Amino acid sequence: MSAIRVIRVGWCVRYCSRSGDCTYIIRHFGNGAWPHRGMSAYARGLSGCTGRVMLAEQFTGADGTVLDVFRQEHPQSPRVGSWTDSCGRCRVDWPCCSRDGEECPMTVVSERQDVPDWHDVPAQSFERWNQVFGASSESDDLDMPCPVCGAATLHRWYLVGQRKARDIDGRRYVARGSGWEWCSTCRAYQHFTGLVPDWWSSAVRIDIDSLMHDPGPLDTAFQRR
Repeated sequence: MSAIRVIRVGWCVRYCSRSGDCTYIIRHFGNGAWPHRGMSAYARGLSGCTGRVMLAEQFTGADGTVLDVFRQEHPQSPRVGSWTDSCGRCRVDWPCCSRDGEECPMTVVSERQDVPDWHDVPAQSFERWNQVFGASSESDDLDMPCPVCGAATLHRWYLVGQRKARDIDGRRYVARGSGWEWCSTCRAYQHFTGLVPDWWSSAVRIDIDSLMHDPGPLDTAFQRR
């Protein structure tokens, strides 16, 4: 059975003028405070319960906390809101969506503790991990078992950047880019910048704006194929 965990990730306060323009000041603990998806969760959650908002300013304190200032013009019936991430793993609650001038705690309710968080490839498996991915020219899905957990759920995806062909040690590369390698079962992953090989291609449709350091959004898209 999954445990339920409530985590306070920050505070939010709303100030609205007589004209109906609102400012949301959000103080949070940075990416490390979020149990699964990271900071994209709170930005989407705020937009989800208030309508369109725009990040106006951002500050980082010496203690590592982050202060974000969002602007919203003429909100349509702001309400107490919540937002559930695309994996259905946690819910973000937004009491400040309907309270003016009161600093409200911002919380994440996580309901699936049986699923591990995304994490770096363990040191003892790192060499074998690189061997498996380095030897494979499969695009989205690899046939080899995961060096960490043994499941046949390894994946790879590149975000292609500047195109520039080059040959290195007999291998052909077509561009610079960012890469993700991960296992959907144990959630070990590696994210890097480098060269995109000429054999790589993908038919998986990805929302580029949703990409994060961990491959959570990518894994969700892969599972929906």
